[in-house]
Amino acid sequence: MGLVLRWKPQPRWEVFGSIQNVFDKLPPLDPLTYGATSYNPLDYYGAIGRFFTLGAKVSF
Repeated sequence: MGLVLRWKPQPRWEVFGSIQNVFDKLPPLDPLTYGATSYNPLDYYGAIGRFFTLGAKVSF
């Protein structure tokens, strides 16, 4: 589950941020690849843990 926030304090300014894997869900156990990587790389959700992004944009 992810969370995204965008705020425009003025018409030309924008501040944004996101949190991926809000609840820090563990990756599923995949016994076929357990010896190699211990998670299913096709199931991206949970493979990286919680991840934050923050940024700002100004238009001219």
